[in-house]
Amino acid sequence: MRFTDLQEGPNDPGIFKAIFLAGGPGSGKSYVAGQLGLVSRGLKVLNSDDAFEYLMRKRNLSFEMPPEEQPWRDVARSRAKEITKKKQDMYLDGRLGLIIDGTAKDPGKMAKLKAELEAIGYQTMMVFVNTSLRTALQRNLMRDRKVPSEIVMKSHEQVQANKEQLADVFAPYYVEINNDENPNFNEPLKRVEKFIDAPVTPMAKDWISKAQLQKTVAQEDVQRKPKVYVDMDGVIANFYAGVTQVTGHAEPRELALQDMEDTMASFKGTDFFYQLPKYEQADQLIALVNKMTGGDWYILSSPLKYDREGSAKHKAAWIRDKLKIQPKGMHFTGDKAQYATQADGTPNILIDDYPKYLNSWKDKGGIGVKYKGHLGNIGDVKATLDKYLGQQGVAEAELNEIIRKVKGGYRLLSKKGKNLGTYPSKAGAEKRERQVQYFKHMGESGIPRDQMPQISIKDIEGKYNYKKGTMSLDKMKPVQTERLEAEYAEAVEKIQSGKANPIMLDRKGRIVNGHHRYDAYRDLGYKKVPAVLVDATLEELMKEYAHTVEENFADGKVKGKSRPGRVKRAGASCKGSVTDLRAKAKKYSGEKGKMYHWCANMKGGKK
Repeated sequence: MRFTDLQEGPNDPGIFKAIFLAGGPGSGKSYVAGQLGLVSRGLKVLNSDDAFEYLMRKRNLSFEMPPEEQPWRDVARSRAKEITKKKQDMYLDGRLGLIIDGTAKDPGKMAKLKAELEAIGYQTMMVFVNTSLRTALQRNLMRDRKVPSEIVMKSHEQVQANKEQLADVFAPYYVEINNDENPNFNEPLKRVEKFIDAPVTPMAKDWISKAQLQKTVAQEDVQRKPKVYVDMDGVIANFYAGVTQVTGHAEPRELALQDMEDTMASFKGTDFFYQLPKYEQADQLIALVNKMTGGDWYILSSPLKYDREGSAKHKAAWIRDKLKIQPKGMHFTGDKAQYATQADGTPNILIDDYPKYLNSWKDKGGIGVKYKGHLGNIGDVKATLDKYLGQQGVAEAELNEIIRKVKGGYRLLSKKGKNLGTYPSKAGAEKRERQVQYFKHMGESGIPRDQMPQISIKDIEGKYNYKKGTMSLDKMKPVQTERLEAEYAEAVEKIQSGKANPIMLDRKGRIVNGHHRYDAYRDLGYKKVPAVLVDATLEELMKEYAHTVEENFADGKVKGKSRPGRVKRAGASCKGSVTDLRAKAKKYSGEKGKMYHWCANMKGGKK
């Protein structure tokens, strides 16, 4: 399955059109909207009932509407109206097409909103959904959230009394549909499509023209820069030293071609690539690349043809554990030239030691730099990066962690002096230091993890259009600043067992839910992965589901360090040693096991 670009802003298909849906409880407005294809035409639904029912579920309120829960329902209803008002303001900022779902109890209020919309260039229409009182009562009994019968009858009477007034207010753009049994949608559908497809008003045209111009200018202001790709073995990892360790041959470069092929075939199923020594100047090279690119660089290495998946896994682990500065992404493929240029033709830069890959890269329009790790010709790399990137990069990042020798081993301290753990050897402390750097600096746009919406497909069902399929990792944009090692390890395990949920993305390709899965997939060498593309922006989803953040992260949390409410409710406890807690995490499943695992990580200095 291939995802298609979704229109938005000045190119939105329903821009400057607003359709009012009117009808009492049980009239079937949602069904009619679906039959008329309003949502599929790009119009956004405004209905506080959606948020109200969501909040009722989250707060375990009964849809039978018992009187004793009235105070809590009032609070939920008030909050639902606030959420809907924020959505309305956001949609109006972009002049997006609207479906305004209401009961028609207050014609004056509808007329006022209609006038306000038309004052900023909107064209308006009303679709009145009519039913008999008997049908309305019957449908109400079949709803999850039932309205008291007396309210249904009163509302039906009010709606019928207001029908003629609404027809006058919205004439000639007024459509009435009798939705009792087997309604005929042919004529209403033609009228609705004609309304949506009609040219917009001169005021709207002027707004669209200015918005498109602004968007074009903004795009032209962004100067495309080459992306930088760095090979691994032969550039930062000493491949031939590794061969010498395995074969005992002092000069592996002098091995006959067939002997080298046989040697490489013997690496299948081993961790040969993880054991490769790092070149002395590898960190200096990576620091230069990171500085010049502002952190926007990638590892691009060919896997062993005899063991593509296994070798890619070990190469990814080598990068994570042995580089102090981490790349933005990793790609393991023999077809390196596919990354030679960007979609608009901008050439990318490859730093590689192998002429075969450099030549094919240049043939595809890319820029190649021959660099051999044992020679350390960093000057050649710097000259190329200066030529094509200039001084656009950020200053070289300094490590925030300090390793101090103490009684019993080596202690890793944060810049503020916090103890991040004591290790028997200096090598162990250095490995932990690299892990801290990796999980601290991942992410692009700087959104803290505890501000990201915690949602699944069930949450967006019926509220937003979405598509399920597969998407290239290169087209996904991570935005979350924080990573948790335990979550990353769990993501790897689920991916390898085939139990990972798809990554959820907004319409711009930004990750909404699934950053740890994104990292794990990338490190495991995947190119395309299961994904869900939601027809909404990240900002919209953050506003819509702000309450999910509060309930998932703020429950008992104190300055980002604890979640006692969740631990207690799961029947777990953070008392005991790290070893005891890990044993309990293995013993229990579900939320209880997860909370024991979290407690163990907290006590062990992991966040």
